[in-house]
Amino acid sequence: MGCNDAGLGVCLNALMTRTCEPKVPIHVGLRAILDSFTFEEALSAVSHNQMASPAHFLIASREKKIISVEVSPIYTAQIKPENGVLIHTNHICAPAMQKVVVDKPHDDSYHRLKAIDKLVGSLSSDIEASDIFSLLADHDNYPDSICRHENLTKLSHENMETVFSIVMDLTNNKVSVILGNPCLRKEVYSTITC
Repeated sequence: MGCNDAGLGVCLNALMTRTCEPKVPIHVGLRAILDSFTFEEALSAVSHNQMASPAHFLIASREKKIISVEVSPIYTAQIKPENGVLIHTNHICAPAMQKVVVDKPHDDSYHRLKAIDKLVGSLSSDIEASDIFSLLADHDNYPDSICRHENLTKLSHENMETVFSIVMDLTNNKVSVILGNPCLRKEVYSTITC
C-alpha cells in the first residue's frame, strides 16, 4: 500500500480463496501500480489476469480517478465508484468475479462492508483524515468490527486484528498512519509525503 509522487495511490484487501497459479505475486502487482506515472498505466499493470492469486486493489489518483480492481489469475473485475465513493472489505464484490472465483470470507466481512457504507454516507463533503480515522475506529459488531480486536472465541489462525490504518491525501501527497487499533490512539502516528 502506498502512493507515489505522480499522485497515484493503492490499497489492498486480502481475499480468502484457494485459487492460485504461478503468475505475478500480488505484492509485485502493487509495486507495478506504484511504479506507474498515470492512472491508466497503473490500471493496465494489473488488468490482464496476470496476478497469481485473488486480491482487491483500490487505485486512485490526484485527478480524482478511482477504481476497485478485483484481480486473479483467471479473471479481473473492475468496480466503478458510486457518487465518487468506493468501499470494499475482504470478500469478492463483483458479480462477474463471483461466478469464476470461489472465496471463503469470514461472515464479518459482509457486516463490515454494510457498516462502512452506512458510515461513509454520514460524512460531509469536506473530509479530513481524522474523519476517515473515526470511521476506521468503528466498533459495530465488536470484536469483529471495522476496528478489529482480538477475538478469543476464534482459533488462532482465524483471529485477525487491525494492525494499522492509513489515509492518503493524493491531492496534497500526504499519507497519515495510525499503528495498531485507531480507537486506541487519539493522534496520527505519522504524516509523510509521497
